[in-house]
Amino acid sequence: MEEADAELVRRCLAGDQAACACLVSRHARMAGTVIWRAIRDRALVEDLCQETFLRAFRALAGFNGRARLSTWICSIAHRVAVDELRRQGRRPRLASAEFREEPELSYEEAQWSGTAGDAAAASGG
Repeated sequence: MEEADAELVRRCLAGDQAACACLVSRHARMAGTVIWRAIRDRALVEDLCQETFLRAFRALAGFNGRARLSTWICSIAHRVAVDELRRQGRRPRLASAEFREEPELSYEEAQWSGTAGDAAAASGG
């Protein structure tokens, strides 16, 4: 676990709201990308991201630091997405083994996060 993340976790557990906001800000894009790749529904991504961080904060005291914080949050985001797909009666698009730490976004995936221009520039489009 990165030292900065370890300190954020410690501060979050102590009730520091600014640290909680920083943790969300640091990891929201990655969580949103994981959810988007499974769900493909822009309208649901923000709500499911919120659910991801609610679950993460509820379980934060049990986070042991063996994996990186970003990996732990990514796995929570994947479970949230799979839970939503099951609720809808759909099958997941991704297996959890397909995650990358910082996935490269396609143009369509970048649209929900407001980075469509960055993705178009990176792909030459």
